[in-house]
Amino acid sequence: MPDKLKRWFMGADTWISLISDLQTQEAIDRRSTLEHFLQEAMDGTAQLFVSTATIVEVVRTESIGLPPAQVPLEIRQKITDLFEEPYITLVPLEPARAADARELRWIHPWLRTMDAIELASALYAKVDVMYTYDGSGSRRGLISLSGLVGTPPMTITVPKYTGGRQAPLIT
Repeated sequence: MPDKLKRWFMGADTWISLISDLQTQEAIDRRSTLEHFLQEAMDGTAQLFVSTATIVEVVRTESIGLPPAQVPLEIRQKITDLFEEPYITLVPLEPARAADARELRWIHPWLRTMDAIELASALYAKVDVMYTYDGSGSRRGLISLSGLVGTPPMTITVPKYTGGRQAPLIT
């Protein structure tokens, strides 16, 4: 076991990518990468944090080609079970987190509400890295705040896995 457990926050978009069954190369690559992060958490070398608001946000499955009402029951159950895993730590959206998110929106008015909630949750959890795809393209997003928020400044980046084995967990 390492001296210090890695602490990672996974944004809602990473979870949506994980549960996606899209077969584009980008979707397949994202799932493979994210499965590595889950495996490390399952192995006890990392702790995954997620905002409780993400439990609702993952229903935004239109981005993976399916409206929420059409999500099959077995997929709904997988999503429900995923957030009850012992290796995932939920950060509650308490009034203090909501106030922190509001402050972040006042400082960075371009931030969307869910992004501000996730960022406030990641800062509260004092994670080493926040993983998201938000801002990895041409649109300004959370990644643009990497190194600019938190004490010490938090890294916000696209998930990239550089070691370990592949362990398919979501099928």
